[in-house]
Order: sequence, then structure tokens, then C-alpha cells
Amino acid sequence: MEEKKPKENKDIFDETLTDITRNYIHQAPVELPNQEQLTVKLVSVSLIEKLIESKSDYEMYLSILFTFIGTLMGSILTVLTIDDKTLFTNHLIGFLVVLIIIIIFLGVRLFTLRKRYLEVKKHIFINNG
Repeated sequence: MEEKKPKENKDIFDETLTDITRNYIHQAPVELPNQEQLTVKLVSVSLIEKLIESKSDYEMYLSILFTFIGTLMGSILTVLTIDDKTLFTNHLIGFLVVLIIIIIFLGVRLFTLRKRYLEVKKHIFINNG
């Protein structure tokens, strides 16, 4: 009884590609990238979780920021369109100032979160590459 030798990975790949393209009536040209581009890079799951977490934090703060910007714009629009200007009191000015301070804080926080996200992304895709 003759012992079969295991096929090379490249041979198996070529046979599979031939089988796939042979089954189609209308064949489109298939171009495969070179071996270097087909290399799979393994990354720690903890790094992927850290990337997802930092992206999630960034998007959460971004949505909160736009909520406060919308509140500020709505308040300003209300002040500009009311007929009774006596409602424009120090309390409203204080409210608008607090909104502006919160927006500035959220902007600074967003900047640091985006920087953290980009550092994690760079660590995964450049340092591990």
C-alpha cells in the first residue's frame, strides 16, 4: 500500500481556487495578492477590547457633546425669538454660561479620548505589523 504524501499548502490553495472558478459559467478574472499581503497578523484579544472600549468612550462623549450643543443652540434660538425680552434674565445667562463650560470640558475630554483611541490603534496596526 502506497503512503500518500501531504499536499503543500500552495497546491491545496491552487486546487481550491481552480475548483471555485471552474464552477462559474461567467468567469471574472481573479487576481490574488502576493504572499506577503496574505500574511495574517495575530493580535491580543485584550488589545482589541481596549480598542473597542476607547472607541466606545469617544463616541459616547461625542453624542453627549452634540446634545449639549443642541441644547445651547435651542436656548439661544429661544432667546432670540421670544417677544418678551424680560425673560432674558441673569438666570438664563448663567444657564448659557454653564452650557458653554460643559461644552468646553467635553471638547477637551473628547480630544484626550480620541488621542487614546489613535494610540491604541497605532499600537495594534503598526507596532504589531
